[in-house]
Amino acid sequence: GDYKYKDQNGDGIIDEYEITNVATHPDYRRLGIGSALIGALVEKAERNGILRITLDVRESNAPAIALYEKFGFAPCGKRKSFYSNPREDALVMEWKPNQ
Repeated sequence: GDYKYKDQNGDGIIDEYEITNVATHPDYRRLGIGSALIGALVEKAERNGILRITLDVRESNAPAIALYEKFGFAPCGKRKSFYSNPREDALVMEWKPNQ
């Protein structure tokens, strides 16, 4: 069921999600799996009163950026040299309700 999330100490109510990794095996890309995952997370965030979702994505990853934008994520910052192999900046993106 739906519930409010408490922090790791059980003290506060968490009103923010952070996506740390989304990946689809190359054989299964372009089948809607990423859309289903992000869509389900956004729906859950809306049900639970989450005020913000953030994520980092390689600046060169146009397909991922387009996917996130489809669900209302927008650029809100940059992390210099965040990724290695190859070194690249991260685009920080965020979702807020009713964007």
